[in-house]
Amino acid sequence: LRQTRLNSVATVAHGGSVRLFSYPLIGQSIAEGIILGLYKFDKYKTKTNDPCELSEITIIEPDRSKISDIEKGVKKGITIGDSVNLCRDMVNEPANYMTPSRMAEVALDVANEADLELEVLEKSDMEKHEMGALLGVAQGSEEPPKFIILRYTGDPGNMENNIGILGKGITFDSGGISIKPSPNMGAMKGDMAGGASVISAMKAIGKIKPKINISAIVAATENMPSG
Repeated sequence: LRQTRLNSVATVAHGGSVRLFSYPLIGQSIAEGIILGLYKFDKYKTKTNDPCELSEITIIEPDRSKISDIEKGVKKGITIGDSVNLCRDMVNEPANYMTPSRMAEVALDVANEADLELEVLEKSDMEKHEMGALLGVAQGSEEPPKFIILRYTGDPGNMENNIGILGKGITFDSGGISIKPSPNMGAMKGDMAGGASVISAMKAIGKIKPKINISAIVAATENMPSG
């Protein structure tokens, strides 16, 4: 659709009339598909002769009684699609920008946007808690490590209804003392994708508001040999 250079398109709510899918799922799927399908990361590229961007997409459904369900699904699909694209953006950023400190800043933005509790342990806190494994990985880097904790309380009356999610946040993995071969080194900025997934998932969770309590942890550091 982007290559058609159209600004506005319309689509019917596929599958609803023959009861293949529920109408909330149809709305969610259309919204997710659009947002994920149109994603691109061109922040560092010079803009020249880009095709027109789609600015309006209309979903057509003749049965007015289904509109509310479709709108609910669209809202959820936008939330999930935007959260996935946040993860993509974080992973696509170069490692000299997406440092552990920057990951903590993104987590703060997410906490403020999705009404989550945020705690970030600094290096001194990690030393106090004797977190030797993380500090051992971090000690070769000039970038300070961050231990990021996000909490969502969706069932405050039942704190046993809880899960934890953990994401690896190695913002650049050179291999440390066992340094990686140069042909593979460029991709090592993606070693924080697990942490990016967790932060982005918490953004969606905070907005969708499931009835469960969730604690998310991202151990963020570089793995580098020192100077």
